[in-house]
Amino acid sequence: MRPQTYLQEIKFKNVGLLYAGAQKNIGIAGLTVILLNKKIVDIESQDCSTICPSVFSYRNAFLNNSCYNTPPTLAILITKFMLEWISEMGGVGSSWGTE
Repeated sequence: MRPQTYLQEIKFKNVGLLYAGAQKNIGIAGLTVILLNKKIVDIESQDCSTICPSVFSYRNAFLNNSCYNTPPTLAILITKFMLEWISEMGGVGSSWGTE
C-alpha cells in the first residue's frame, strides 16, 4: 500500500485483504496491519500445513483472535497512541495538508 493509505478513507465492500506495514506512518517497525474479510478465512483450507507454516495462516490468526504467537506489544502501543492522535486531530479526512 502507499504511504498515504492511512490518510484516505477506504471502502471495504470489494476488499478481501488489506495488508499494510505500520512503520513510518502509524507506528514503528515490527507491526503489520491486516484487515481481512471473513470470507477469505472461510475459503482458506483447514489443512494448509502442506503449503503454509501454521504461523503464517490467516485462518489460525483469526481463530486465535490475532494472537497465534506473541504480539509486538510496544509496536501496538505506539500505534495506539498514533491512532488516538489522528482521531484527536479530526480523523482521517482532516489529515491532508497538516505538516
